[in-house]
Amino acid sequence: MSALLQDSLTFVGLLAAIYAATVALYFILGYGITWLNDRNPERRIQKGRRGEKRKAIEIRQSMASILVTCTSVAIGLFVQYKGWTLFSPWEFSWWTAVPLFVLCMVLFDAWFYFAHRLLPPSSSISTISCITAVSRRRPGATTRSAWLIPL
Repeated sequence: MSALLQDSLTFVGLLAAIYAATVALYFILGYGITWLNDRNPERRIQKGRRGEKRKAIEIRQSMASILVTCTSVAIGLFVQYKGWTLFSPWEFSWWTAVPLFVLCMVLFDAWFYFAHRLLPPSSSISTISCITAVSRRRPGATTRSAWLIPL
């Protein structure tokens, strides 16, 4: 078997294992939280709003998001496994886990903040066209979607 095919199969197997574990955890936690919420309906924040109508759409969107995240993790692990890194990774211990977790949270929050800062304000639609939809809660109101289409 060629080296490229062997490497491809190794990567796909790694991705499949990470994705399967993440999806299993997603559904276990999701059904567990739903079970707890159903047992305590008086603790609901929005009493009149249930999520059954949106459940299928949100699960599909979550699966796509999980696939992107798992692909990133699989690429990192595969590159490390093949030795294609510029420097060797730190040995994982409590002395490295806590600072790396804090670093990841800071980087993620910075990315989230600046990604939303780059979205245009509602008044400047001259350079991009945004898909709009009529809100079901307030007839006549429009909401802006996150899908941006350059002109």
